[in-house]
Amino acid sequence: MKYFIIFVCIFALIFPAFTKAFSFDKNYLMSDDELNSCNIKDESHVQKFLEEKGSFLASYSPDGQSAARIIAREAEHYNVSACWILATLQKEQSLITIKDPEQGRLDWAMGYACPSGGGCNPKYKGFEKQVRSASAQIEEGYRQNPENYTFQVGKETKTEDGEIVKPKNFATAANYNYTPVVGPPGGNYLLVKAWSDFGGAFVLKHPAGFLIKRQGSGAIYLTVYEDDQVKKSLITNLNTFKAQGFSMGKVITVAKAELDSLPNSIIKISYPDGMLIKGSGTAIYAMDQGRRRHIASPQVAKQVGLSLQKTKKISDAELTEIPGGPKLSNGSQKISGTLVKTKNSSAIYYVENGKLRHITDMTVFKANNYSFNDVEIISDQELKSFKAGASMSLKDGTIIKNKEKPGIYISENGRLKLVRSMNTFKNLGLQMGWVKTVSQKFIDISPRGEGIN
Repeated sequence: MKYFIIFVCIFALIFPAFTKAFSFDKNYLMSDDELNSCNIKDESHVQKFLEEKGSFLASYSPDGQSAARIIAREAEHYNVSACWILATLQKEQSLITIKDPEQGRLDWAMGYACPSGGGCNPKYKGFEKQVRSASAQIEEGYRQNPENYTFQVGKETKTEDGEIVKPKNFATAANYNYTPVVGPPGGNYLLVKAWSDFGGAFVLKHPAGFLIKRQGSGAIYLTVYEDDQVKKSLITNLNTFKAQGFSMGKVITVAKAELDSLPNSIIKISYPDGMLIKGSGTAIYAMDQGRRRHIASPQVAKQVGLSLQKTKKISDAELTEIPGGPKLSNGSQKISGTLVKTKNSSAIYYVENGKLRHITDMTVFKANNYSFNDVEIISDQELKSFKAGASMSLKDGTIIKNKEKPGIYISENGRLKLVRSMNTFKNLGLQMGWVKTVSQKFIDISPRGEGIN
C-alpha cells in the first residue's frame, strides 16, 4: 500500500494536463458499490479495457497468466471491483497509461507493502502477489475488521500530508487506510482522477430519458440527448419536477463516476409544453419549448385549445427565470405539444416548433401517454399551413417489449436500443413495472441503435 509520495516534476511529466477539473471530495472518494463492483466484470472486459487504453498490461503475462486474468480473478474472489484494481494500478505506478514500464513498477504494481518510508516487503513482490494481496486487504482486512484500522467512517483523522478527513462511507475509509494521503500530488486525489479519466468504461451509462442521482446527494438530473450524445440536466425546481409528471420512485441512484462522465446540458428542465402559468399579475402564459408565451386574450386561449382554469400560479421570481417567447396573438399559432387532426382523417399529428410530426403508429400514441381527449380538430386548410416534421417517435427513456418474444428495448433519439441481458437491466436500476408491451411488428420496423451491455 504504497503511500504515493512523488516529486512534482515527475508527476507533471506523467500528467501534463493536471488540473482539478473533476469532482473531488476528500471525505467521499467513491461509493461502496463502486468499491465492490463495476461495469468491468470478467477477464474479457478487463482485456478490452487494457487494449482500448493502449496499456502495456494488455500484453503482459507474468508466469504465463495474462494481467487481465489475474485482475479479474482476484476481483471476483475477494468481492472487490476490478475498476478499483485498475484505478489503483494507475494511481500507484501509472500502469494503465505508461507504455514501457520498468520492472520495478510491475513488481510493486499496487504499492502493497511499500510504506512511504521505503523498504518494500519482498514477500509481496510480483504483479500477481500485488493484485491478490491488495484485494485481500480490502476484503479480509478493512471490510471484516474495520475497527482495527486508523481511518473509520464518521471519525476525523489526520492524513500523512496533514489533511483532516472524515470518511462518509466504508469505501472512503478503506482507501485512506490503504493510502493515508489526500494529495495532490499523488495520494487518493490521483485515485479519484484515474477513476474520473476511466469513468466512461467503468460505469454502465443510462440512455437519455432517465432520472438519476448520486448516492448521498439530493440533486436529481434528467439524462437528455443533445449534440449526438447523452448529457445530464439538473432539475432545479420541485414544481417543474412534479409538473413534468416525474416520480421519486423512478429516480435511479447511480455511481459518482457515471454522473461525472456525463457532460452538463444547456437544456433546462422547465414546465411541460401547453402548461399555463402566471405570477402575481394578470398575465397568463403558455409554456412552449421551455419558453413562456403571453396569451393575448381569453379568446386566443380558447382558439388554441387551452383552458385558463388550469393555470398554475408561481412566484414572480420563478416566472422571471423562464425565458420569454413570442406572444400568442391568434388561434392559428399552435404551441408545441398540441395534438391535432382534421375531421375527415384519422391521422393525428404532434405540433413541435411550428411543424407537424405525424404519429404513424398507435403504439407511439399510447406509449407516450397521449389522450384522445386532447386531440384538437382543425380544418384541412389550417393543417396545410404547417410545415412537415419527422414522424413522431417514442419519448426518450421509454422501455418496451413484446409479450411473446424475448428482448427489452429502450428508446433514445428515435431508435430502439436492445438491453442485452437481464443483468444489464437490473444494473441499470430498471423495474419490470416500467416496461410497456408493444407489438412485435412495431419493434421490427423501428430503427435500431447500439445495444446496451
